[in-house]
Amino acid sequence: MTERHDIISGQAILPAVAQGQGRCVVLLHAGVCDSRMWRSTIPVLAKTNRVIAYDRRGYGEARSPDEAFRHVDDLDRVIAQFGCKRAVVVGCSMGGLYAIDYAIAYPGKVAALILVAPGVSGEPRPDPYPDDIAQLVSEIESAEASGDVGRLNRLEAWAWLDGPSSPEGRVAGGLRDLFLDMNAKHLDQPRLTQEEHCPSAMDAIPGFGFPVLVIWGDRDFPEVRKISEWLGATIPGAETLLMEGCAHLPNLEQPERFNGAIAGFLARHRLTEP
Repeated sequence: MTERHDIISGQAILPAVAQGQGRCVVLLHAGVCDSRMWRSTIPVLAKTNRVIAYDRRGYGEARSPDEAFRHVDDLDRVIAQFGCKRAVVVGCSMGGLYAIDYAIAYPGKVAALILVAPGVSGEPRPDPYPDDIAQLVSEIESAEASGDVGRLNRLEAWAWLDGPSSPEGRVAGGLRDLFLDMNAKHLDQPRLTQEEHCPSAMDAIPGFGFPVLVIWGDRDFPEVRKISEWLGATIPGAETLLMEGCAHLPNLEQPERFNGAIAGFLARHRLTEP
C-alpha cells in the first residue's frame, strides 16, 4: 500500500510517498522531473525496503515560499520524519548532486549511495561541445531567455530524455508525455532565489566509507558520462553500470534492468535489513 505524507521543512510543504517496510531507501528525482519518475522503481524496491520519494521545492506538487533553504536540510527533514537512522540515498542528476552533498554533510546518516547520471557540486565546466550538441544547447538558452516555456520544455525533452546527440523524439509515447508534464510543472513554478549551496564536493568524495553504485547512459551529455566515470574510478570500491542505449534517465528507458541492478546492489551489500 502506498502512503502519502506532507513533510514540513521551514515553510515548505514537500509531498512524499512511501511504500514497504525495512531499511529506508530515499529516491531523489532529477532536475527536469519530479517524484513520479520513480513510479516503476518504488514497488520493486518496496518488496524488501521502506521506499520514500518526494517532490523537492520547485517541483511537482511541492509548495514553498521564496525563503533561504538548502536541499540537503530538506532531505534530512524527510529522513527524520520517517524515522530513518541510516538511509540508502538514490539520486538522479541534480538529485545525485544533492545525495552526494548530503552524504558529506550528514555522513553518519547514509548507509549507501546510488548515483544515477549525477552532478557534483564544484565540478569543472564542461569541455566545448561537438557542433550538434552546441547547437541544441544554444537553442535551449535562447528559449529560456525569451521565456518560451513550451519550446524550452520540448528542447529539454530532446536533450535529457532522447539524448543531445540523438534524434528528437527517440523516446516517444507515455514516457515522453510523463517527462513533458513533470518538466512543465517545474518550469511553471516561481523561481526560488534564496537557495544556499553546499561547498564543492570534488575533494571530499574519496572519503566515502559506505557502498556506492554509479549508473549512467551512453547517450547522455559528455560531461555527465565523464563525471560518472570519474566517480566510479575515484571512490574506493565503487560499483558502476553503463546502460547502453539510454540517455539521462535510464530508469525510465530500461526500468527492468535499472531496478534489477539496484535491487542486486542492495542485496549484495546486505542493505535490505532495517
